[in-house]
Amino acid sequence: MTVPAMPQRGDFVRVRTRRWLVEGEGSAGHGLTTFRLACVDDDAQGEAVEVLWDAELDGSVLSDEGWASVAKLGTDDPSVFSAYLRALRWNTATAADRDLFQALSGPASTRTPTSFFH
Repeated sequence: MTVPAMPQRGDFVRVRTRRWLVEGEGSAGHGLTTFRLACVDDDAQGEAVEVLWDAELDGSVLSDEGWASVAKLGTDDPSVFSAYLRALRWNTATAADRDLFQALSGPASTRTPTSFFH
């Protein structure tokens, strides 16, 4: 059995098929290290566990390789990104103010799915 690489506080690790954030480190004596972990997976977010790192069979420190490839192909054209931001603002404004959306779309009796775009 190989001992997994030791994580540091703030690292993300994979333990017991889940992703965790290392919140702290401790000692179990006899040179063994424990880590306090908080789950970052959606189905158990915030769940806390303390593990004896040296005894974890599948423990591994996750790297930032995914973030390195985010801008590898370049960034969006400014006009495309601007359109995206406008769409987000429109969605936020209409979701927050139903009266504004009602006023912009017309009376209920004249509204049809295509009347929103004409």
